[in-house]
Amino acid sequence: MKLDTSGDPSATRYGVRVVGRTFDVLELLRDADHPLSLGEISRRLGLVKSSGFRLLRTLEHRGYVERIGDDGRYHLGPQFMTFVRGPASKLTPASPWTPQPVLSPAEWNLTPGAATPVKFPDSWPMPPPIPRKG
Repeated sequence: MKLDTSGDPSATRYGVRVVGRTFDVLELLRDADHPLSLGEISRRLGLVKSSGFRLLRTLEHRGYVERIGDDGRYHLGPQFMTFVRGPASKLTPASPWTPQPVLSPAEWNLTPGAATPVKFPDSWPMPPPIPRKG
């Protein structure tokens, strides 16, 4: 759930632009209904392609995104799934907007550059609203 959709790191006094952009990329891929190309990601986020490439390459190297197919489209990688508390094997359909792996975590090939198939649902439900304090 994206809390601040402004994309403007100066919205917080101590924001770090590259960190904000990195999360923008991950959230875009999380919410996409199909893998996205570098051009699509850069256009949707208002990034220069070279900046988008460097962000994606770093995330790919660390396993948070994967490039798949002959056209090099990107989707979330297995390392992204570790942000859910505990190992990826504990993921449940309680988070239906998170792509579920086709393979069990024990079958994942975590070799850098190896593709891990991911199921994408036919439709993406909206996450529940964030309760407001106060």
